[in-house]
Amino acid sequence: MKKAVECTERAAMEGGDRRIGVIWHTQGSGKSLSMVFYSGQVVLMMNNPTIVVITDRNDLDDQLFTTFSRSQRLLRQSPVQATSRAELRQMLK
Repeated sequence: MKKAVECTERAAMEGGDRRIGVIWHTQGSGKSLSMVFYSGQVVLMMNNPTIVVITDRNDLDDQLFTTFSRSQRLLRQSPVQATSRAELRQMLK
């Protein structure tokens, strides 16, 4: 986790490549919690950035939103869930 956060910091710095990776693991490997812990560290390091989690399935989207919602203390904010692309675009304006 520490290495992922450090890579994010380098990528986001002035002159960084601005490419910040994704978490890619097999089913049941703890991706949801890894993403919450990573996000909690990045929120502190980068002074409250916007973090967008995109999924390819509604059931996975709901599962992740529930996990993030239960982790509000760690994230220091309440997650928000978009229900469509149009809504996401509006939220990111």
